[in-house]
Amino acid sequence: MSELLKRVIAAVILAAIAITAMVWSPKGYFVLALLLSVLLISEYTKITAGLSHESNRAIRMHTVFRALLSASAFILLYLYARYGINYLAFLLLYPALIMLTELFNAGEKSLLRILIGNFSLLWIVMPVSLSVFLVFPAGQVYDSRIFIGVLLLIWANDVFAYFIGKYLGKHQLAKRISPQKSIEGALGGAIAALAISFFMFKLLVMPDWFDWPALSLLISFFTVTGDLIESLIKRNIRIKDSGSLIPGHGGLLDRFDSLLFSLIPVFIYLLFRNIIHLN
Repeated sequence: MSELLKRVIAAVILAAIAITAMVWSPKGYFVLALLLSVLLISEYTKITAGLSHESNRAIRMHTVFRALLSASAFILLYLYARYGINYLAFLLLYPALIMLTELFNAGEKSLLRILIGNFSLLWIVMPVSLSVFLVFPAGQVYDSRIFIGVLLLIWANDVFAYFIGKYLGKHQLAKRISPQKSIEGALGGAIAALAISFFMFKLLVMPDWFDWPALSLLISFFTVTGDLIESLIKRNIRIKDSGSLIPGHGGLLDRFDSLLFSLIPVFIYLLFRNIIHLN
Protein backbone atom coordinates (compact mmCIF):
# COMPACT_ATOMS: atom_id res chain seq x y z
CA MET A 1 0.00 0.00 0.00
CA SER A 2 1.39 3.41 -0.97
CA GLU A 3 2.07 6.10 1.63
CA LEU A 4 -0.50 8.37 -0.04
CA LEU A 5 -3.23 5.74 0.25
CA LYS A 6 -2.32 5.11 3.89
CA ARG A 7 -2.52 8.85 4.51
CA VAL A 8 -5.96 9.15 2.91
CA ILE A 9 -7.41 6.12 4.71
CA ALA A 10 -6.05 7.26 8.09
CA ALA A 11 -7.43 10.79 7.56
CA VAL A 12 -10.89 9.49 6.62
CA ILE A 13 -11.01 7.19 9.66
CA LEU A 14 -9.91 9.96 12.03
CA ALA A 15 -12.45 12.39 10.58
CA ALA A 16 -15.25 9.82 10.85
CA ILE A 17 -14.38 9.05 14.48
CA ALA A 18 -14.20 12.75 15.42
CA ILE A 19 -17.48 13.77 13.79
CA THR A 20 -19.35 10.68 15.00
CA ALA A 21 -18.17 11.20 18.58
CA MET A 22 -19.17 14.86 18.62
CA VAL A 23 -22.54 14.38 16.93
CA TRP A 24 -23.32 11.44 19.20
CA SER A 25 -23.36 13.30 22.55
CA PRO A 26 -21.32 15.41 24.99
CA LYS A 27 -19.93 12.13 26.33
CA GLY A 28 -18.47 11.29 22.93
CA TYR A 29 -16.75 14.66 22.71
CA PHE A 30 -15.57 14.43 26.33
CA VAL A 31 -13.94 11.01 25.90
CA LEU A 32 -12.36 11.95 22.57
CA ALA A 33 -10.92 15.28 23.74
CA LEU A 34 -9.72 13.87 27.06
CA LEU A 35 -7.97 10.98 25.35
CA LEU A 36 -6.43 13.32 22.78
CA SER A 37 -5.09 15.69 25.43
CA VAL A 38 -3.38 12.85 27.31
CA LEU A 39 -1.90 11.25 24.18
CA LEU A 40 -0.66 14.56 22.77
CA ILE A 41 1.07 15.58 25.98
CA SER A 42 2.63 12.12 26.33
CA GLU A 43 3.99 12.27 22.79
CA TYR A 44 5.28 15.80 23.38
CA THR A 45 7.09 14.74 26.56
CA LYS A 46 8.71 11.82 24.76
CA ILE A 47 10.07 13.83 21.82
CA THR A 48 11.37 16.71 23.96
CA ALA A 49 13.07 14.51 26.56
CA GLY A 50 16.28 14.36 24.56
CA LEU A 51 16.73 18.14 24.71
CA SER A 52 17.38 18.06 28.46
CA HIS A 53 19.01 14.60 28.56
CA GLU A 54 16.45 13.18 30.98
CA SER A 55 16.68 9.71 32.48
CA ASN A 56 14.01 7.12 31.74
CA ARG A 57 12.66 7.56 35.25
CA ALA A 58 12.38 11.33 34.81
CA ILE A 59 10.67 10.89 31.43
CA ARG A 60 8.08 8.60 32.98
CA MET A 61 7.53 11.01 35.86
CA HIS A 62 7.07 14.02 33.57
CA THR A 63 4.80 12.06 31.23
CA VAL A 64 2.45 11.02 34.03
CA PHE A 65 2.51 14.43 35.70
CA ARG A 66 1.87 16.43 32.51
CA ALA A 67 -0.82 14.00 31.39
CA LEU A 68 -2.61 14.51 34.72
CA LEU A 69 -2.32 18.28 34.38
CA SER A 70 -3.63 18.19 30.84
CA ALA A 71 -6.55 15.94 31.74
CA SER A 72 -7.47 17.97 34.81
CA ALA A 73 -7.34 21.29 32.92
CA PHE A 74 -9.72 19.93 30.31
CA ILE A 75 -12.04 18.49 32.97
CA LEU A 76 -12.14 21.78 34.88
CA LEU A 77 -13.17 23.72 31.78
CA TYR A 78 -15.67 21.03 30.82
CA LEU A 79 -17.31 21.23 34.26
CA TYR A 80 -17.39 25.01 33.98
CA ALA A 81 -18.91 25.09 30.49
CA ARG A 82 -21.46 22.30 30.99
CA TYR A 83 -22.44 22.60 34.63
CA GLY A 84 -21.26 26.07 35.66
CA ILE A 85 -18.93 24.61 38.30
CA ASN A 86 -16.14 27.15 38.60
CA TYR A 87 -12.74 25.80 39.64
CA LEU A 88 -10.83 27.80 37.03
CA ALA A 89 -8.60 29.50 39.60
CA PHE A 90 -6.78 26.19 40.01
CA LEU A 91 -5.47 26.55 36.46
CA LEU A 92 -3.21 29.35 37.71
CA LEU A 93 -1.30 26.79 39.77
CA TYR A 94 -0.23 24.72 36.78
CA PRO A 95 2.92 26.66 35.78
CA ALA A 96 4.01 26.61 39.42
CA LEU A 97 3.38 22.87 39.69
CA ILE A 98 5.61 22.26 36.67
CA MET A 99 8.37 24.24 38.41
CA LEU A 100 7.90 22.29 41.63
CA THR A 101 8.55 18.99 39.88
CA GLU A 102 12.15 20.11 39.38
CA LEU A 103 12.69 19.89 43.15
CA PHE A 104 12.47 16.11 42.73
CA ASN A 105 14.63 15.92 39.62
CA ALA A 106 18.30 15.25 40.29
CA GLY A 107 19.44 16.10 36.75
CA GLU A 108 20.75 19.34 35.32
CA LYS A 109 19.06 21.78 32.89
CA SER A 110 16.14 22.48 35.21
CA LEU A 111 15.37 25.82 33.54
CA LEU A 112 15.14 24.16 30.14
CA ARG A 113 12.78 21.50 31.48
CA ILE A 114 10.61 24.18 33.11
CA LEU A 115 10.37 26.06 29.80
CA ILE A 116 9.58 22.84 27.91
CA GLY A 117 6.88 21.92 30.44
CA ASN A 118 5.24 25.34 30.41
CA PHE A 119 5.34 25.48 26.61
CA SER A 120 3.25 22.30 26.62
CA LEU A 121 0.55 24.23 28.50
CA LEU A 122 0.42 26.83 25.74
CA TRP A 123 0.80 24.49 22.76
CA ILE A 124 -1.36 21.54 23.83
CA VAL A 125 -3.24 21.92 27.11
CA MET A 126 -4.81 25.34 26.47
CA PRO A 127 -6.09 24.70 22.91
CA VAL A 128 -7.61 21.31 23.71
CA SER A 129 -9.22 22.68 26.88
CA LEU A 130 -10.62 25.78 25.13
CA SER A 131 -12.33 23.56 22.57
CA VAL A 132 -14.93 22.99 25.30
CA PHE A 133 -16.40 26.42 24.58
CA LEU A 134 -16.82 25.54 20.90
CA VAL A 135 -19.19 22.70 21.79
CA PHE A 136 -20.91 24.64 24.60
CA PRO A 137 -21.14 28.03 22.84
CA ALA A 138 -24.11 29.25 24.87
CA GLY A 139 -23.03 27.62 28.12
CA GLN A 140 -24.45 24.31 29.42
CA VAL A 141 -26.18 23.58 26.08
CA TYR A 142 -24.25 21.14 23.91
CA ASP A 143 -23.99 22.10 20.23
CA SER A 144 -21.07 20.69 18.25
CA ARG A 145 -21.85 22.41 14.92
CA ILE A 146 -19.35 25.25 15.32
CA PHE A 147 -16.51 22.93 16.25
CA ILE A 148 -17.36 20.57 13.39
CA GLY A 149 -17.32 23.54 11.02
CA VAL A 150 -13.90 24.59 12.29
CA LEU A 151 -12.61 21.04 11.80
CA LEU A 152 -13.99 20.96 8.24
CA LEU A 153 -12.16 24.18 7.37
CA ILE A 154 -8.91 22.89 8.86
CA TRP A 155 -9.20 19.60 7.01
CA ALA A 156 -10.08 21.35 3.73
CA ASN A 157 -7.07 23.60 4.10
CA ASP A 158 -4.75 20.69 4.92
CA VAL A 159 -6.01 18.42 2.13
CA PHE A 160 -5.88 20.99 -0.66
CA ALA A 161 -2.57 22.41 0.56
CA TYR A 162 -1.05 18.91 0.52
CA PHE A 163 -2.23 17.91 -2.97
CA ILE A 164 -1.71 21.30 -4.64
CA GLY A 165 1.72 21.57 -3.05
CA LYS A 166 2.60 18.02 -4.04
CA TYR A 167 1.65 18.33 -7.70
CA LEU A 168 1.83 22.07 -8.46
CA GLY A 169 4.20 23.46 -5.84
CA LYS A 170 7.29 25.15 -7.30
CA HIS A 171 8.17 27.94 -4.86
CA GLN A 172 9.29 26.98 -1.35
CA LEU A 173 7.47 28.64 1.51
CA ALA A 174 10.15 28.25 4.20
CA LYS A 175 13.20 26.48 2.80
CA ARG A 176 15.18 26.51 6.06
CA ILE A 177 12.37 25.03 8.14
CA SER A 178 10.35 22.79 5.83
CA PRO A 179 11.61 22.44 2.24
CA GLN A 180 8.51 20.49 1.14
CA LYS A 181 6.07 23.30 1.97
CA SER A 182 5.26 25.49 -1.02
CA ILE A 183 3.64 28.88 -1.54
CA GLU A 184 1.28 27.31 -4.08
CA GLY A 185 0.17 24.73 -1.51
CA ALA A 186 -0.46 27.34 1.19
CA LEU A 187 -2.45 29.55 -1.19
CA GLY A 188 -4.35 26.59 -2.62
CA GLY A 189 -5.38 25.43 0.84
CA ALA A 190 -6.48 28.93 1.85
CA ILE A 191 -8.53 29.46 -1.33
CA ALA A 192 -10.22 26.05 -0.99
CA ALA A 193 -11.13 26.68 2.65
CA LEU A 194 -12.44 30.15 1.78
CA ALA A 195 -14.56 28.78 -1.06
CA ILE A 196 -16.06 26.10 1.18
CA SER A 197 -16.74 28.62 3.96
CA PHE A 198 -19.24 30.54 1.80
CA PHE A 199 -21.44 27.44 1.64
CA MET A 200 -21.21 26.71 5.35
CA PHE A 201 -23.42 29.64 6.43
CA LYS A 202 -26.53 27.80 5.24
CA LEU A 203 -25.58 24.57 7.01
CA LEU A 204 -23.88 25.59 10.25
CA VAL A 205 -25.08 28.26 12.64
CA MET A 206 -23.36 31.67 12.61
CA PRO A 207 -24.79 35.19 13.20
CA ASP A 208 -23.52 36.74 9.96
CA TRP A 209 -22.52 35.47 6.51
CA PHE A 210 -18.93 36.71 6.85
CA ASP A 211 -18.11 34.76 10.03
CA TRP A 212 -17.20 31.49 8.31
CA PRO A 213 -15.10 33.21 5.58
CA ALA A 214 -13.33 35.25 8.27
CA LEU A 215 -12.65 32.09 10.26
CA SER A 216 -11.36 30.33 7.14
CA LEU A 217 -8.77 33.07 6.58
CA LEU A 218 -7.76 32.98 10.23
CA ILE A 219 -7.51 29.19 10.17
CA SER A 220 -5.51 29.18 6.91
CA PHE A 221 -2.88 31.49 8.39
CA PHE A 222 -2.52 29.62 11.66
CA THR A 223 -2.56 26.14 10.14
CA VAL A 224 0.46 27.08 8.02
CA THR A 225 2.08 28.78 11.00
CA GLY A 226 1.44 25.78 13.24
CA ASP A 227 2.81 23.38 10.66
CA LEU A 228 6.00 25.42 10.27
CA ILE A 229 6.49 25.83 14.02
CA GLU A 230 6.12 22.09 14.57
CA SER A 231 8.60 21.50 11.73
CA LEU A 232 11.00 23.93 13.41
CA ILE A 233 10.67 22.08 16.71
CA LYS A 234 11.27 18.70 15.05
CA ARG A 235 14.26 20.08 13.15
CA ASN A 236 15.82 21.27 16.41
CA ILE A 237 15.15 17.90 18.05
CA ARG A 238 16.44 16.18 14.89
CA ILE A 239 13.44 13.93 14.27
CA LYS A 240 11.34 13.46 11.13
CA ASP A 241 8.01 12.63 12.77
CA SER A 242 6.67 13.13 16.29
CA GLY A 243 5.66 9.46 16.36
CA SER A 244 4.36 6.58 14.27
CA LEU A 245 0.85 6.12 15.62
CA ILE A 246 -1.02 7.27 12.47
CA PRO A 247 -0.09 5.54 9.18
CA GLY A 248 1.02 8.01 6.53
CA HIS A 249 0.97 10.94 8.95
CA GLY A 250 3.45 10.13 11.71
CA GLY A 251 2.46 11.01 15.23
CA LEU A 252 -0.51 12.78 16.75
CA LEU A 253 1.33 16.10 16.88
CA ASP A 254 2.04 15.77 13.15
CA ARG A 255 -1.66 15.30 12.48
CA PHE A 256 -3.10 17.82 14.96
CA ASP A 257 -0.55 20.66 14.78
CA SER A 258 -2.93 22.68 12.57
CA LEU A 259 -5.78 22.26 15.04
CA LEU A 260 -3.67 23.12 18.07
CA PHE A 261 -2.38 26.39 16.62
CA SER A 262 -5.78 27.39 15.20
CA LEU A 263 -8.00 26.84 18.24
CA ILE A 264 -6.81 29.78 20.35
CA PRO A 265 -7.25 32.46 17.60
CA VAL A 266 -10.58 30.85 16.63
CA PHE A 267 -11.69 30.98 20.28
CA ILE A 268 -10.70 34.67 20.52
CA TYR A 269 -12.60 35.54 17.32
CA LEU A 270 -15.74 33.73 18.47
CA LEU A 271 -15.52 35.33 21.90
CA PHE A 272 -15.21 38.89 20.57
CA ARG A 273 -18.02 38.27 18.09
CA ASN A 274 -20.22 37.10 21.01
CA ILE A 275 -20.77 33.77 19.26
CA ILE A 276 -19.58 31.89 22.33
CA HIS A 277 -20.20 32.92 25.92
CA LEU A 278 -18.21 32.11 29.05
CA ASN A 279 -21.28 31.61 31.23
